[in-house]
Amino acid sequence: MKQSIAVAALAALALAACGKQEAPPPPAAQKAAEAAKEAGAAAKESVQAAGEAAKAAGTAAVEATKAAADVAKDATKEAVDAAKDATKATVEAAQATTEAAKDAKDAAKEAVTNAAQTTTDAAKKVGDAAAAGAAAAKEEIKK
Repeated sequence: MKQSIAVAALAALALAACGKQEAPPPPAAQKAAEAAKEAGAAAKESVQAAGEAAKAAGTAAVEATKAAADVAKDATKEAVDAAKDATKATVEAAQATTEAAKDAKDAAKEAVTNAAQTTTDAAKKVGDAAAAGAAAAKEEIKK
């Protein structure tokens, strides 16, 4: 009898297990799950695209920075060369000015010397003429 009860219990259990089925998910929940899955995939693609765009932007920024540095380097070199040229021209102008001032000084010194000599000569002639005039006047007075 124990065996027949066990067989009956087994049969009841098998029937209960076979008859029980999981209820399918409601259609709205299934659609929401699919939408969430698609949104996750789209988000993953967006993140990948954003990463690629950021990488491209970084590469472009590096290239632009390199180009700007090259331009700045060239401009700086040209400015230094121009400053050197201007300094050289300034030194040459200062040397020319110094030489011209020396020449002017020498010419002025010579002119002063010549003027002094001419004045001395003229004064001597005036003195000689005055002495001659005085001697002539004395002679005239004696007569």
